[in-house]
Amino acid sequence: MGHEPVRTQAGDAAAEERSRKIRERIRGAFDRGASDYDRFEGTTEFFAGLLDELISLGPSLAGRRVLDVGCGTGASLARLSQTVGENGLAVGIDVSLSMLRRATARLGAGTCVAQMDGCHFANGFRTSFDAVIYNAVLFLLPDAEASLAATRAVLRADGHVYLANLEGVFWDPDLAVPELLARRGLPAGRHALAPWPVVSAHLGKFFAPPAVRRLRVQLTPERFVAFYGQEPMSAGLLPTVPYPERRRVVEGLGEELAREGRCAEQVWVLACARAGQNGGGAATARRGEGG
Repeated sequence: MGHEPVRTQAGDAAAEERSRKIRERIRGAFDRGASDYDRFEGTTEFFAGLLDELISLGPSLAGRRVLDVGCGTGASLARLSQTVGENGLAVGIDVSLSMLRRATARLGAGTCVAQMDGCHFANGFRTSFDAVIYNAVLFLLPDAEASLAATRAVLRADGHVYLANLEGVFWDPDLAVPELLARRGLPAGRHALAPWPVVSAHLGKFFAPPAVRRLRVQLTPERFVAFYGQEPMSAGLLPTVPYPERRRVVEGLGEELAREGRCAEQVWVLACARAGQNGGGAATARRGEGG
């Protein structure tokens, strides 16, 4: 029988430092790209539509207390506020202060938002939530396990986690865009720091088996450039290439799609899981269930 690898204190420290640096790069990219992100969502309602698909997997959120992890400029949070209604509460957290400022401008001064790290936020709350939402967020995080552990800690015993995880964008059914870029000699990235197999394994440590479905989204050439031309979104395709050059590459791909008269395709995994089955009970016991 094999043995689990022993993680030394130095190894843990190195891993945490690497994770911290990735989180800082993500924060910087979204700080700089907040206006483009907000413009994209204002034009397309892409993430609000994705949220509607996601929350249809679970019980009604009307009157519930909901946490939106990685709320960005507030598109999902606005939709969640409408969904929970006057008797509920929607709270948003994001690592990017620029994104949060736009969320406050969108939703008003009374908006419940806070700047927090999406991997480590459990200690920021003294109360519990009925649901935690990751709408196009978890796949971007360098420590999905820590983030899901934090989610389990802030959820009520019968609460639910909802997540929309981007699995990839495909040039054609058998060719992912990062693979296409690599074939052309470009330093392509992994697209997702936490792909679904990784997320699923961590999810099982804290939650019951999830309801899952795959969602395919067609991206016209214009929509492809609008999505991946943003600084934070393009980083998943070409993480080591400076942003202005990344955008030029994306625009070139968009021109190719237009000439060929076709679309690229994103594949998302939507999942909803209930707390209270597989682990996490001690975390809930430490946190009050009251309002």
